[in-house]
Amino acid sequence: MVTRLTRSTDIFVELGERCSIANSWHADWFVSVHLNSDGPSAVGIETLYRGNIGKHLAVDVQSALISATGDTDRGIKYRDDLYVLNGTQMPAIMVEAGFISHPATEEKLDTSEYRTLLATAIAEGIIIHLDLAPRPPVA
Repeated sequence: MVTRLTRSTDIFVELGERCSIANSWHADWFVSVHLNSDGPSAVGIETLYRGNIGKHLAVDVQSALISATGDTDRGIKYRDDLYVLNGTQMPAIMVEAGFISHPATEEKLDTSEYRTLLATAIAEGIIIHLDLAPRPPVA
């Protein structure tokens, strides 16, 4: 499995360009990682999807994220109005990995350890989705 980034710095890349990059690579999956902001009381992680294949990937990634972080599970949500979910030719999900407007979450996100934990959980969710690792038991 090869992972590629449409950007590796904090320099903005237009949404259309991100989709074009992924499409030019003929990627199998597109995973967009974002941070929410909605006031200091908003908390949790959610994964957005479009289409059945995206839904199944979203379930596995969301489960891995909640298991790894213990954060509030805001669930998976169908969205048909997001450019990165519509502009890619492959199944796509958007991980909303937390609220930067929540002080405790912002503090965690400021550490490389927590960002690595999030990235590892997303990778584990993909690996489980691809049946390259056993699914965790259902509680």
